[in-house]
Amino acid sequence: MATKVAPKQFHEKLVKANESTTDRWDVIVSYTKDKLQPLLDRDWSQAIGETTVSITHSTGHKQYDRTTTYTITLASPHFEFDTKEIDGGSLSRAKITWGFTGTAHVKLNSGEDKGTEQLTAEDGLTLTVKTPINAIEDGDASNDEKTSHDMIEFTDGVRSSYKVILQFKSTEDTLWEVNYTKKSDTAEELQDVADDIGAELNNQDKIKGFKFTLGEVNNTPNPNDFVLTPKKFCFGVFKDIFCIFIHVEGGDGTGSVGTPQFKLLHEEGIAPMPDGYDASIILSRNLIRDKYLIPQIADKCKDILRTEDPIVAQDATLGPSIGLKFQDSRVWEGHKYTAGPTDEDGYISVDWDKHPLVLTLFDDPSTLHPQYKWEWNDAEVTLTYFVYNAKLGRVGQDITIKGKISQNASSVATLSGDNLKFHIAFSSNNQPDASFKDVGPVGLSGSVKFKTFDVSLLDINFFRTQNVLAPGQRFISAKETMCPCDFFIFGSMEDAKK
Repeated sequence: MATKVAPKQFHEKLVKANESTTDRWDVIVSYTKDKLQPLLDRDWSQAIGETTVSITHSTGHKQYDRTTTYTITLASPHFEFDTKEIDGGSLSRAKITWGFTGTAHVKLNSGEDKGTEQLTAEDGLTLTVKTPINAIEDGDASNDEKTSHDMIEFTDGVRSSYKVILQFKSTEDTLWEVNYTKKSDTAEELQDVADDIGAELNNQDKIKGFKFTLGEVNNTPNPNDFVLTPKKFCFGVFKDIFCIFIHVEGGDGTGSVGTPQFKLLHEEGIAPMPDGYDASIILSRNLIRDKYLIPQIADKCKDILRTEDPIVAQDATLGPSIGLKFQDSRVWEGHKYTAGPTDEDGYISVDWDKHPLVLTLFDDPSTLHPQYKWEWNDAEVTLTYFVYNAKLGRVGQDITIKGKISQNASSVATLSGDNLKFHIAFSSNNQPDASFKDVGPVGLSGSVKFKTFDVSLLDINFFRTQNVLAPGQRFISAKETMCPCDFFIFGSMEDAKK
């Protein structure tokens, strides 16, 4: 089983890993199997209820000398995840186990009736099926079943939906087994008829048509929200965690080569959600930074940013981080205090490639809540001014100082229903300490001042992602967020059909 650790330890492990956890995908949605069991119990009881199977099995040595009729009644199913190693990786399966009781009636071929043996709960008999988890496109007449070994792509311009399901249809990769805790001849013989029991179950219309939906993935866009529309996806089982890996429209996260994985789960067996939560939605650092923050802030600040590479990604920072590069003239407030032989008030210059204004998302170390901060430390600012020389005429003079912004932090995101609301501001309290006073013969003074702004970015409607792994409805109730590297949303799975 995957290990859940306390939120603080989870955070520490993510920071120590020192890289994005999404394996180059835009989004990972994950949840444990814990809350699926009551849903399966409910759906099974409503759609199928008590199930009885009767099969006949002949045994003997040189020739069949007796026939046993097994009549068994299945208890409610128990759900687990399972994998099967195949060429090129593993196949994700569901493991369903039923306890059963019943009778075994034996009749010899000579006609002698040997009577009926009771199969009781004390025998510890169970029927298990390990069956591939499939994704099936709604409305696909061919009923083409995709597995965890497939990459599932949406066709551009075509709205469609895939349901991720488990069913009991026998395939090449389906395995039926009978197990027991109390050894007996009958129990051992029942192991030989596991496939026959499975075949008989699948002959029953109510079993044949039963599909337990683990999730639904659709590419219907919502123009009012930040785009999280799936373009392609794959899914997989890792220990007792089910994960879906998504490349979204406009994103760069097309995945790495090989089986996708959540980094900590693969390397340390750590679940993609801390203790106290059943599910997580992970938005990759690059998606938040490159496709969410940069375009929107660039648009909001376009009148003060320079035209070439106005905002760049800060790859050396673990969390989402960007650097803003300004027009020198738009961040300088200078003036002269006394009259004198000067032609102008001077101007400043900053090497913005070396000293951008940096915005970084990070977690408060005490609360682990996502915050943002502005940084502009040891930034060299050069003031050029001019004086009049009787011999040389107008002469330029330079003076350089180092500017800095004091430590600051503000809350960056709040949960509101199905939305993640981002708010970022640069206020007067964030202005840098980068000023000149009484420079030159005319007492030139001034300071670097960035334009203040207050930006509410587009909501990220993560219902688009939590609905990915839900039976066609809201399934994950978001509770908490974290941003040590990627942006995490943690929640609990809730049954909206109650």
